[in-house]
Amino acid sequence: MDGWAVLLGLVLVCAGVTAFSLCACALYGRGRDRRRLVLLLLLLAVVLGVRYGGGALLARLGLGWRLWPRGGMALCAAVLTFASLRQGGQLLDSLPVREGTRALIGLCGAAAALALAGLLLLGGLFSASEQVLLTEDGGTVTEYDGIFHVSVYRYVNPLIRGGLMYEWQD
Repeated sequence: MDGWAVLLGLVLVCAGVTAFSLCACALYGRGRDRRRLVLLLLLLAVVLGVRYGGGALLARLGLGWRLWPRGGMALCAAVLTFASLRQGGQLLDSLPVREGTRALIGLCGAAAALALAGLLLLGGLFSASEQVLLTEDGGTVTEYDGIFHVSVYRYVNPLIRGGLMYEWQD
């Protein structure tokens, strides 16, 4: 089996345990910490719903998110995820769970946070850039994804790009 597949599987297991733990803390916790955690998880669900649900809806219409809204939503989701992990850790300390379980949940939360930070770092290092050219009869959005891949889309507005007009890949 490929090493990357094993690593991805471990990250997904850690993320699943962490998500389950956060949901358990949101259900069984008490007080102000629980309300904060529920609010953070709801905000995270809204951001992810707009990013991926809106992206799916836009794709059905032949449109797509521009780069900066995608990046902004990813950054917002990352901040909300880290805040949820911190709040869940504080709430977990007040819940009656076994010490070994608490250590396992903490380890999985740390692994999920490190994986998310790594993905954000890789996404920032190898992200695409875009250039907008507006003319009298419309405009184009050119995305440069590396040095050997260029995609040109129809300009729609500052948040959304239109359908693919031209693609070059070497």
